[in-house]
Amino acid sequence: MPAAFTSTFIGGVLKGMLGAPSTVFADRYLVKRWPAGSPPLVYYVRPGGSDSNDGKTPTKAFATFEHGLQQLSVAEVNHPVVLDITGMTVSANSILNLGGTTLGGIDNGFDMTAATAPNNFVSRRHRQIRSELVLQQPLNVSTQSFDMTDGFLTMHVADVLVPGNLRGKFAIGSEIGEWGVIVDNTADTVTVARLSALTEPIGVYKPGATLTFGDSADFQNQAIYLLALCDWGLQGLELRSQGKATALTIHPIAPVDLTLCHVQGLAIEDGGRVALDGVYVDGGTFSHSGGTVSAIQSFFRGSRLICHGSSASGLNEWIGVGFSGCSAFGAGNFESRYSFQMENCRISNSTAAGLAVLFGTSRARNTRIEGSAGPAVLAAGAHMLLDNVQGNGNARGVEARHGANVRLANGTAVTGAAGDVVVGALGARTYTQLPATDLDQLVRVGS
Repeated sequence: MPAAFTSTFIGGVLKGMLGAPSTVFADRYLVKRWPAGSPPLVYYVRPGGSDSNDGKTPTKAFATFEHGLQQLSVAEVNHPVVLDITGMTVSANSILNLGGTTLGGIDNGFDMTAATAPNNFVSRRHRQIRSELVLQQPLNVSTQSFDMTDGFLTMHVADVLVPGNLRGKFAIGSEIGEWGVIVDNTADTVTVARLSALTEPIGVYKPGATLTFGDSADFQNQAIYLLALCDWGLQGLELRSQGKATALTIHPIAPVDLTLCHVQGLAIEDGGRVALDGVYVDGGTFSHSGGTVSAIQSFFRGSRLICHGSSASGLNEWIGVGFSGCSAFGAGNFESRYSFQMENCRISNSTAAGLAVLFGTSRARNTRIEGSAGPAVLAAGAHMLLDNVQGNGNARGVEARHGANVRLANGTAVTGAAGDVVVGALGARTYTQLPATDLDQLVRVGS
């Protein structure tokens, strides 16, 4: 192991980012989003701890996840409350309910006239469950390059890697905020959902704690539910389910942030905002039925994507995100009210269409779509701008139906074996066979 890692790699668990003290990584994400006020209250749960401890330091940690959760219910103080569960593996054949009026709810019982009254404004409270990350291996990087279309980072390494073995892990550099999910690796390259270079030393990490929930006998409910009535953050966690389609269901009444997490299926309901930063969604279902999503440097693999619902009609941004072996992004039905902006994304080997645009106005820019079992882009009754969208190996390129309006800009040329462009009675055409005016504004009524 290189010397640069020796002071930060302790007992198999990453203590802070590379070359940085532990408190920098542990608290920085929370503190950056926290207004002036008291420092966070941090409680620790560790294997070998004791619930008779005060839980305020790793050496005086609690023993059980349940006891640690009780500390998150302290809602009448002007502190963010953090539960650090590094090293814990928790599994139960039951539902885990987080948030609500017990864990981080709004307390309306304060007295605004009393000088000693606690500040209970919802915007001044935050709950976070987190873990430090585990270093899987350091990387000896020789060069870094970027895809000409989607901008994804590829690192050439001197190490001998097992192809595909790092997929879904986190590549992390030494500067604050330098990370991304690894979408694939060969014997000597690592491709990351990230649009800028990483600063050495660079390592590959995985979550430091695992939570597995869900009643296998209950066909209706899922696994972990979060009703966010105040700001919530989940960081450095692997969230799994007992045979359920989604490990985590979020009702984001207040903002929720997921950072450097591995989630086996994710559902977002109701209004509010959810931010995904360096999140790996592995299999299961990704359902977006409410609120808005902002996703960056994340990766979805083998997931059923359902972006559908009248309350999921806010600003949805997908920047530097990879999709592999998923169903069509954006697919719901013709009653969907879902629009999005996608930039610097990569969609590979979709089981149907790559993008399915069924409502409103959406845009894909600097995006690569390849190997789709259906059309790379299916637009039906919607407006879609394709700005430098490239890719081949799709069944069809762009397919417009039901009065869709598709604009092709900046050399968009996503191709298909059964036709590059399929438009109603016009049938299948290559891009060169289209009239020049249609390259700027392709408008047809399909069958």
